[in-house]
Amino acid sequence: MPFDDFVPVAQPAKTWDHAVRVSLRKRGDVAARLWITFKDAEVQRLNLAYGTRLRVLLGSGDDHGLVRLVPDVDGPVVLKEKETARGKWGDVALGHVARFVDRREPAMAVDLRQLPNGGVEVTLPAWADETSVAGLQKAAKRASLEKSKTPEGRREMIARAAAAVPGGVLKG
Repeated sequence: MPFDDFVPVAQPAKTWDHAVRVSLRKRGDVAARLWITFKDAEVQRLNLAYGTRLRVLLGSGDDHGLVRLVPDVDGPVVLKEKETARGKWGDVALGHVARFVDRREPAMAVDLRQLPNGGVEVTLPAWADETSVAGLQKAAKRASLEKSKTPEGRREMIARAAAAVPGGVLKG
């Protein structure tokens, strides 16, 4: 049986195009933790310094899914500098944020807007919408629809409809 020569091709280092990425990191039964990662060039462009303490503001209502990071000497999180052979970047570890989903989500490119007060506003990925009021209503409707497909669910629907009719009897 003959053998053929094989020459491995060097793979280029992984790079990411977007200036900011967001991920949810989760291991085992521990609650998911939210991380925001900035390219070093973006940290410089935003005039942020590594080691800066940041106040975290979470959007609610129509602003659900937006996170604002504002420099504040008493802020609970820090922009930490990370460096490997592949480059340098800044990490902000927010920890567990109960208002968002509790599962692992890979790093995804997100939009960023600089604020006049020196802070930044990050638009979270689509998974953040799942816990908005509209997202929860949609999930409840979906669960109700799934339940209505079971015999028990159909009986409940008929009972509710009969209760809404004067005299409690549906005519069919």
